[in-house]
Amino acid sequence: MRPGDLLFVQAYTAQAVERLAESGSLTALGLRFAAGMRETVAPWLAVALPDEVERAADRAREEHAVSG
Repeated sequence: MRPGDLLFVQAYTAQAVERLAESGSLTALGLRFAAGMRETVAPWLAVALPDEVERAADRAREEHAVSG
């Protein structure tokens, strides 16, 4: 795994959870699931990482970006 890959995956996972939670398409059980996922990913995003890793993650996001 390249430096930044983990941060890349964590950030995209957190983003997906937010999109899902805010979609307006979830049942009560789905909302409960999304809330649990938010609790799971929140600590991932709170970890301070070295600048080099942050930059590597930014590059990875740019490489994988899908233009809309």
